[in-house]
Amino acid sequence: MPQSDPKPVRRGVLSELGYFFLKYKMWWLVPAALVLLLLGVLVVLGGSHGVFLIYALF
Repeated sequence: MPQSDPKPVRRGVLSELGYFFLKYKMWWLVPAALVLLLLGVLVVLGGSHGVFLIYALF
């Protein structure tokens, strides 16, 4: 009987991004990724009831 390959480990997006930064040593991309993450959070909060929190910050 042939041996089947083990099932690959499924990772999340953030763990894949962290692996990428560790593997290829591109630490200069971390601030850009954090800014994009912050903008995404602000967009999500802007479309919900969290909009009052954003107005309070500015």
